[in-house]
Amino acid sequence: MKACFVYTSLTGNTKAIIDMINQEMLSSGIETKVYKIKDLSYDTLTSYDYLIIGTYTFGNGVLPKEMRPLYDYFSRVNMPSLKTAIVGTGDRFYPYFCGAVDQLVEPLKQHTDLRVTMKVELYPEEKDKVKIPRLIHSLTK
Repeated sequence: MKACFVYTSLTGNTKAIIDMINQEMLSSGIETKVYKIKDLSYDTLTSYDYLIIGTYTFGNGVLPKEMRPLYDYFSRVNMPSLKTAIVGTGDRFYPYFCGAVDQLVEPLKQHTDLRVTMKVELYPEEKDKVKIPRLIHSLTK
């Protein structure tokens, strides 16, 4: 089984949680590849069983501009056998916490096999780390 991670990170928080999930998947025997969104070639997605998307939320619930092409791609391309997860970081200071995760749900739900989402406040803490095995289980079951 092969997993693809695609992420964007402004402060390092999203990268940190993606790195943690990646390490857990590697230790469970799943082959992984991690891409910054700017380095992703969409053609490669067909060679993966799992896709984990990591994004921060900009301001009050806004999807970062660099993630818009991924949103647009999954709004028009059907990949029903691709099992997906969305992981987002955000700040509860804003009224729409991790709104970028919620924006990505619809196209992924319609065009992939969306299995799980996870929201993390700021930098991942121990309470977030313990959720990682459940996220992986939900994604790979």
